Amino acid sequence: NTRKAPGSWSLLCGDFNAIPESSVYRFLQGQQSLHGVETQPWIDLAAYDAFVKRKATAATLDFVTNPRWTNTPRLDLPMRVDWLMLGVEIEQELPRVQVVELFGVEPLAPSNAVPSDHYGVYTDLSFT
Repeated sequence: NTRKAPGSWSLLCGDFNAIPESSVYRFLQGQQSLHGVETQPWIDLAAYDAFVKRKATAATLDFVTNPRWTNTPRLDLPMRVDWLMLGVEIEQELPRVQVVELFGVEPLAPSNAVPSDHYGVYTDLSFT
C-alpha cells in the first residue's frame, strides 16, 4: 500500500466509467484482486452517506433525465459511475461525512443545457 503517510488523508475521486459491480470498484472495496494484487479497501463516501441517510445513491450518468441526452435514443438505466473514495489507515480518526450530493443537474439558462453528460458529485467532510 503506497497510499499515504500516517496522519494524512487520501481522496480518490472522479469519473471511473465503471459501476459498483465492476472489477475496478470491487478491487477498490477490497472485494477482489486484479492480476493477483489486492488493496486496502477505500470508503465509498456516496454509499456510506446513502446508507446513513437511508436513501439510494444518486446516479451520475443518467440517460433518462439528463437534458443532454434528450434527443439521443437510449435504453440505458441511470447508473453511478463517478465516485468519491476516502482512504484511511487503521486506527486513524475518521472525518464526519456532512453531505454527498450531485451538482450540475439543473439546466442553465439561456442554453437550457447541463454542464456535462455526467452529473458532478461532491462531499463536505468535517475533520477534527
